[in-house]
Amino acid sequence: APRRIGLPYGIYPRLLLAYLTTEAVRTNSAEIHLGATPNDLARNLGLSTISGPRGTAHRLEDQLRRLLSAQFRWKTSLGLHPTTSGSSIIAASRRGPLHLARELPLGRSAWHPRVSLSQGFFAEITR
Repeated sequence: APRRIGLPYGIYPRLLLAYLTTEAVRTNSAEIHLGATPNDLARNLGLSTISGPRGTAHRLEDQLRRLLSAQFRWKTSLGLHPTTSGSSIIAASRRGPLHLARELPLGRSAWHPRVSLSQGFFAEITR
């Protein structure tokens, strides 16, 4: 991920990755609806919604931005021999569906309720 955004860490990126992959497989679509607000996404993940700058929605949105900005590489193997490998970004856009909108006051971020998974990532998780 770009240095200015940072790497995803903690439980939220793991929950988000599980949610995105589950929804993609369940709906057989690379476009995932996150909810109208970050609190809707938190509820979809089974999280309590807590307000404020250290609240659930703010932290969840930050980790989602980090997750969607990262590039993933993987290698699977049986025993000592690699069988497949690949790499992909999760979001279809390099800019990502969540980006800081400079024109918004007080550094608030612009929430986009949909994520379009990259073709490579979608193909890998639905295979």
